[in-house]
Amino acid sequence: MLIGGRYISSESTTIAVEVGLSEVVLLPLLPQKIIADKEATLKCRTSGGLPPAKVTWFMDSGEGFTNMSTQSFNSYAEVDDVFVVTSKMSFTPSRNNTYIKVFCSVSNVGSEFRSRTAVVEVLSVVTQPPHKANIAIIGGIVGVLVGAAIIVLIGIFISRCKLGKKECVTTIDDNDA
Repeated sequence: MLIGGRYISSESTTIAVEVGLSEVVLLPLLPQKIIADKEATLKCRTSGGLPPAKVTWFMDSGEGFTNMSTQSFNSYAEVDDVFVVTSKMSFTPSRNNTYIKVFCSVSNVGSEFRSRTAVVEVLSVVTQPPHKANIAIIGGIVGVLVGAAIIVLIGIFISRCKLGKKECVTTIDDNDA
């Protein structure tokens, strides 16, 4: 057998076969909406190849694409004597992000393949204080006063409680409103 310009005698021959990739898929396929300040995970899966593919992740949160591969984990599955690579990239978007663009790039031999660029919408959970409401108990009838509603009660027993508080104020006052 001729190896590197020299004939080498051998009773066995080993042939190294390389299989190039044919595709890469970014998962999930649907447009994504994620919540700010919560960890999210995207997956990148390759077609079978030999050797296993190298996966590189890129993310743009408004200042250009950045290599995010240090936040990824790759796993390999041997299928029909080639390796299918699944890479998971986890990240936590901030409330300052509105949209994030993400894609993965894969290569093993020959061409490099790039997934579609996913646009991920980042949702911020807005916490509003609860509505202020008063509860008035008048002779066994309960009424709820919300916002700027005004009821003038003269000379009637009134008990008011703020929702969420444990104390109530009871008054009998001709000028109580």
